[in-house]
Amino acid sequence: MSVNPPGRTDADLRFLAPPSVWYVRPMYDFLLDIDPKTDKIVPGLVTSWNLEPGGQSFRLKLRDVPFHGAWGKVRAEDVKFGWDQLVLPDSVHGQQTYWKQLLKSFEIVTDNEIIFHLTAADSQFLTAISEQQGGLEVRSKAHYDAIGAPNWKTGPLAGSGPYQFKEGAEGQFMRYERNPTGHYKGTPAFPEFEFRMAKEASTRLASMLTGESQMADLPQDLVGAATARGMTTIRGAFPGTRIWGTFQGAYLADPKDPAKGYLHPQSPLLDRRVRQALNKAINRDEMNKAFFSGKAETMILNHFHPSRAGARATGASLGQWVIQMGEPTTCTSYGTPSFTIVTVLVM
Repeated sequence: MSVNPPGRTDADLRFLAPPSVWYVRPMYDFLLDIDPKTDKIVPGLVTSWNLEPGGQSFRLKLRDVPFHGAWGKVRAEDVKFGWDQLVLPDSVHGQQTYWKQLLKSFEIVTDNEIIFHLTAADSQFLTAISEQQGGLEVRSKAHYDAIGAPNWKTGPLAGSGPYQFKEGAEGQFMRYERNPTGHYKGTPAFPEFEFRMAKEASTRLASMLTGESQMADLPQDLVGAATARGMTTIRGAFPGTRIWGTFQGAYLADPKDPAKGYLHPQSPLLDRRVRQALNKAINRDEMNKAFFSGKAETMILNHFHPSRAGARATGASLGQWVIQMGEPTTCTSYGTPSFTIVTVLVM
């Protein structure tokens, strides 16, 4: 598969962040998975989880699965090791601050049972440890103890995912082979899988058209050239890039004291009716066709797909809520022209 490389490639996950770690995901499992059809949290490496009395601790029980190679089975200490690596002083992981602030302590009950003790109740905790957010890819502590911090000569630390690492080169390619011991999700369709990285979209297209790769990540302006040659597109199961615009201009003179009024009190954007008129004048369907070839979905509430319970409020009801609560501190009532882009692959 020919893909656009991330901003940084590294064999050590503590130097990456969730948006950049996708190229090693085939070899790792997460504590919890997301059902792509229902968008619900389902068991991953964790088979069961419970919120403890007090609402600030989660008890999780681990599945009995082996790591790739000769590195034993997944144990509670491996989960703790992943968190320890994430919050090291030299870690540049994007979730480092969140986890430092949230996790009070990590209790190992048995090899297959752990308790996350939080500093405060957090409704996003289960999402944070799932594949949807990423950051706690479970890897082998025993492998780390044997080789130290991984690099491109040693390869990434062993995981337990459906594919195991075979070989790779920084910024060039990552090649995987099917997990010989099987996987709890089932057997992958392909015995071998490779991410072949190329910055130029035209190179990715040429790679697929010449048969060097069977799939490619292409921008919308090149999809037509591929489909004209008999290729087909695959729509991703998970939302991709979120894009939105906001009306600016209504700035408080002192954000800490709204009674002091606005910096530009004569601005027409302070009139709610003006903002509403501008918003209603935007043709979202035409924007979708012009910029995203009609493949984007209108995003009413950031982070939430309309199928999820948390996104059932409409843009109009959200705007009405803002009106009832008083003038907004920024001009964002009645929604904004927002879209969710679902990744499209061509093959």
